[in-house]
Amino acid sequence: MSLRTPLLLLSLGAISAWALGCSPAPAEEDDTASASGAEAFTAADDEFTQLLPVLRQKLEERQRSEKGAGGVGTASLAALNAPAPMADTTDACNAVGAGIRGRKELPMLFAFAGASASAAAILQVTTDAETVWDLTHQQEAVFVGREYALTPGASLTAGAYAGLGLIDVELMMKHGDTAPGNVVEAWSGDYFGAAIDIQVPFKFLWAEASCITDKPGVFFACGLGGGVGIGTDLLPLHGSAMKGSVAVSPKLTIALTESSRVPHVMPLPLGEFNGKKYPYSQFKPVALSFGMARDATSARAAISMLMSMPLPLAVAAAPLALAAGVDQDLIRTHGVSLAVACANKRKP
Repeated sequence: MSLRTPLLLLSLGAISAWALGCSPAPAEEDDTASASGAEAFTAADDEFTQLLPVLRQKLEERQRSEKGAGGVGTASLAALNAPAPMADTTDACNAVGAGIRGRKELPMLFAFAGASASAAAILQVTTDAETVWDLTHQQEAVFVGREYALTPGASLTAGAYAGLGLIDVELMMKHGDTAPGNVVEAWSGDYFGAAIDIQVPFKFLWAEASCITDKPGVFFACGLGGGVGIGTDLLPLHGSAMKGSVAVSPKLTIALTESSRVPHVMPLPLGEFNGKKYPYSQFKPVALSFGMARDATSARAAISMLMSMPLPLAVAAAPLALAAGVDQDLIRTHGVSLAVACANKRKP
């Protein structure tokens, strides 16, 4: 405590006593006493004015020391609640790698896996059910759909597939649309695309690589699939064109959520498509682990989401899922996106 502290306390006491009228009144009027009291107050006021910059400096030093020590004292609450400097966000940029640099904003990212069955006689009709994980919002839902394709040959097949997709948010906004707020809005609707198929003759085995998009060209997804079947194609290696549509299956989505060991938000939230509401699953953040901050809720929910995926797909989607989670956390806590944080990392 400095030598000025007792004087400051006496000064504050004098000011309080004067302001509250608590000082004892003199027995009789005394002009000399009044004059001396006024002089004492003026001196106290001058001393307090001189000490005020010193107090402010001490308070700032205390705030900095408490913040550096991780304390949450009253004096440092304002400093702790202030937005973190941009240097902190560039660390997040380094943590997720350079793959997303060069874009103004991250696209919405997705992973999907499903099963299909088809019948073909030149015109191939496929029915499928797939689980879609929204890596940006940490959500999932089960979609069912039907697809039509032109293919050379006749066959009955069944198989499985998986892949990754994205929605270009910047391009979507240029078209005058807003970014989807959930997986129901993002994945439902019509699509078209192309595929390359390989069939092993007389072994009833097939493999396929396909990519799809939508009419505005803001949605894009690619996947790999394979399975077994009967029949034959005229060409063992050939391409095909396809068109289809998908919508959420409420029953399958609810059943998937109830059977999952990964924690979800209950009751299930609803998303809207074509005027109808459909349920989807929202993942809860995992408990604090790996040294992650308490406010990294989206990044921790991304870990929950990855735990619900098939292992090969989880490995492929992990960098994208964690980058999307970090991006959402930065927007919420710092007011800047991951791409903004990486702005000084971009190549000229």
